[in-house]
Amino acid sequence: MTMLILHYISFIIVLLALLLEHVMMKPSLSRAALRKLVIIDGVYGTAFLLVFLSGLGLAFWSEAEFRHYLSNTAFVQTLVLFFVIALISAYPSFRYLLLWKGALNETVELPVFIIWIIRLELAVLAVFVWLGYVMRSA
Repeated sequence: MTMLILHYISFIIVLLALLLEHVMMKPSLSRAALRKLVIIDGVYGTAFLLVFLSGLGLAFWSEAEFRHYLSNTAFVQTLVLFFVIALISAYPSFRYLLLWKGALNETVELPVFIIWIIRLELAVLAVFVWLGYVMRSA
């Protein structure tokens, strides 16, 4: 039960951090705002890792056998989407760090497609909720 609570709380933190990142996104950011974005992105990454680890813990140590989860297509789709989002979200994270460490000006320009990457991640989070429902009801 504790693992399930950790899984849900971590997912809520992922959602809130990503929403906060999206709200803070602007084409031009101050160094202070970029620093906050780096911190929020770190919270997002840590919570994302906790969602993954607690999800694996649920799959391995729950009352259902792991074979049950592997035969569940929603579980497999969730894993695939999870790794795709992990790869996609790596680019904004590295970009924030590079801009933060290398910026000499008071304002920093963000590429516009980073905003679209964050929006894509938010859309996939909605799919995760639906897949989680399908997994639990199967």
